[in-house]
Amino acid sequence: MTFAERLTGGIDAVVDLAGRATAWLCLGLALVMGTNVLMRYGFSLGSIWMQELEWHILVPICLLGISYTLLHREHVRVDVVFQYLTPKSK
Repeated sequence: MTFAERLTGGIDAVVDLAGRATAWLCLGLALVMGTNVLMRYGFSLGSIWMQELEWHILVPICLLGISYTLLHREHVRVDVVFQYLTPKSK
């Protein structure tokens, strides 16, 4: 096994682990958003820092999720264009 193969295998393992951690971040984001909604509309106690925390959790979810879906080839493909490409272009 060459150095490049070991390196890409290690990177893939890190990306896979980060993708799995992203799932837990989604749960955390849902909890923060639910708490924020409950506090704002249930008790009239809105807080700016909780809204900022939502954005700070959402950004790593998007960035890590993009790399995870790319690794597993699960990106959404637009079939309108994809169906007209030649097999070589696909």
